[in-house]
Amino acid sequence: MKQKIINGRFAKTHGGRNDRLYDIWCAIKSRCNNPKNKEYHCYGGKGIKLCKEWEDYAIFKEWAYSHGYDDTAQKGMCTIDRIDNNNGYYPENCRFVDLQKQIDNQEKTIKLEYNGNIYTIRELAILHNMQPKTLYNRLHNIGMPLEKALSEPVQTNPKRRCLKEQAEKELAEEWKDEN
Repeated sequence: MKQKIINGRFAKTHGGRNDRLYDIWCAIKSRCNNPKNKEYHCYGGKGIKLCKEWEDYAIFKEWAYSHGYDDTAQKGMCTIDRIDNNNGYYPENCRFVDLQKQIDNQEKTIKLEYNGNIYTIRELAILHNMQPKTLYNRLHNIGMPLEKALSEPVQTNPKRRCLKEQAEKELAEEWKDEN
């Protein structure tokens, strides 16, 4: 760690100012500590804090790289996630996951018990070969019990089915004409 003079004082520098991880760290600090941050009410306003040791970027950076942070990952494929959303940012409560896993871990994500396991609506829908919005609609708008919502056959939109059949016929005709 280097030192430079800022406002007549020696200040530590970490050399991470242009790193993506540095931006992540700054965003965490702002969400937790800055009441002017638009997300503060969901973090600092609810008592979510950044642990003392991670106030030092170099320590946070060392932890991140030793716990799966990948600077070369595509956007959304390596995001910091709090395992327990009621607790703050500290080593035992954080991990790096893809954005979908992070979304599934949000407080507002609906979780359901099915066959002794906990699933999100998205996970259950995928397991039962249906769109998440179909399962959500069956459960919350129609009021079906979970077992029935999962076992009812998925109906396709007749208009879409006709368009699909027409497209298949046209493709078959094109293929036939080419041969």
